[in-house]
Amino acid sequence: MRTLTLTIAGLALASCTPPAPLGPQPTCQLGPRLAAPEIAIKMVGNTGTGQRTATNAPYSMYVAPDGTLASKIYARTDSGTWRITGDGFFCTIWRVDFDGREVCHDVHKVGNTIELHSTTALQELVFAPGNRL
Repeated sequence: MRTLTLTIAGLALASCTPPAPLGPQPTCQLGPRLAAPEIAIKMVGNTGTGQRTATNAPYSMYVAPDGTLASKIYARTDSGTWRITGDGFFCTIWRVDFDGREVCHDVHKVGNTIELHSTTALQELVFAPGNRL
């Protein structure tokens, strides 16, 4: 019986396909940090697009001038609000993501990429003018 169990387990493992490759990984070094006015210039009224960190999921986020947010990941959408603090944090409250809790990100820039960094995530997005969702 033990041999049969090991044989079945071995066949099951042999037939598994490897997992899909992960998307962009958090970088070990962030770019220069942006101050509050720079964050507003780069993000407000624009749509950031990239892949969700550590996945292959295409992600877009529109930062509306009226303080609202909209996002799209595959066919799923979410909405919320944003604010920029005087000490240079971009804070968001999403209706669904993060269970509706506020998450504040320090914001960095490397080339054309804006890095939104928090204690739990790093999003690397390239922003273009207007709502492109």
